[in-house]
Amino acid sequence: MVHTLATGPAPNYAVFTPDDKRLYVTNTGNGTVSEIDAISWKVIRTLDAGPSPEHLVLAPDGKTLTLELTGSDAVGGYLVKWTFRSNGKSTRTLESGC
Repeated sequence: MVHTLATGPAPNYAVFTPDDKRLYVTNTGNGTVSEIDAISWKVIRTLDAGPSPEHLVLAPDGKTLTLELTGSDAVGGYLVKWTFRSNGKSTRTLESGC
């Protein structure tokens, strides 16, 4: 089955959660990541990432999303990590020098 869904500008990388219920897509054009319900195919929320998010990786437990920022403002590269909690909230950590 093929689905077409509007996310942000210039969608680039995508990854499903281990249970295939969520899909995360980097939107390189506006520095965001779309979280999509893979059952209803609706955008649940949009996470601010930073310049040119790419190379999206989700931990095997589905709780930590990691991506690299490659835009011109991210000299030397940065890793952004989101940790998701069961209550729906998340925290973001920025690491430099990747």
